Amino acid sequence: MTNPVFILHRPGAEDGVFGAFHPKRLSSEKAVRRQLLSAGTGALWIATGRDGLRWMARGLVGTPRRRRRTLLLTEAVREGTLTLFTHWFERVVVLPRSRLAGDELVEVFAREDRADFCIGGTIDLDLDVAVLLRGDLSIITAPLSDFSPSGDGTCPDFQSFDVVDSGRTLRFGRYEAAFDAVLYLHDAEFRRRIRDRRAGGNPLGASVRRLRKQRGLRLDALGSLAKTVARIERGEVRRPRRTTLEAVAERLGTTVEELAQF
Repeated sequence: MTNPVFILHRPGAEDGVFGAFHPKRLSSEKAVRRQLLSAGTGALWIATGRDGLRWMARGLVGTPRRRRRTLLLTEAVREGTLTLFTHWFERVVVLPRSRLAGDELVEVFAREDRADFCIGGTIDLDLDVAVLLRGDLSIITAPLSDFSPSGDGTCPDFQSFDVVDSGRTLRFGRYEAAFDAVLYLHDAEFRRRIRDRRAGGNPLGASVRRLRKQRGLRLDALGSLAKTVARIERGEVRRPRRTTLEAVAERLGTTVEELAQF
């Protein structure tokens, strides 16, 4: 990241998954207050554990109010504490319980295109939305109606949510959806980049994968087409035969013409 990153945790604690950000460690209220007074507004602050939360809350008291950029919390806080933090920061992000495993988080955080990966999220059944946290710590919200039953009748189980495949896939019980399909629907900047990429390359593999995931179909559910589809998605087959495309399109419930446009 180009902006500075500060991590608040007890002396001797490891940076863990946040090591990919190469953060500066702050291990006391005094150190936190000093950086709050001197650091610019674009920094990322990471508060870990109860010590980190306490140092941040106390360090903010009496400092000039500036809308600092982002505060990442590794655990939920009380409503009053959250109100305090949102008064001082443009974004306050709580790392959700349903998230990637540590090694996969490290992998995503180290990528330049980390915004294109989901690192975790929560499902709000009362509001019928999925609140998804991207690798750059921004949020994208998708209505649950986006995840329609798959071609084989598999329905999403919104009470069983996981992020898998290193942040590329959302899993709702036995149902899976490609995260880049969600981005394509709800992020105009992502759509523009995909269209630019299509103009200069072969988009078929990515389109087939997005559509397959949206349909909730695992590769092993495609029968005799499974190996062929896997090779297309990996880019090993860039120009399949027309008959192959027709078979894949039929299995995915679309047309050959629309297949590469998804």
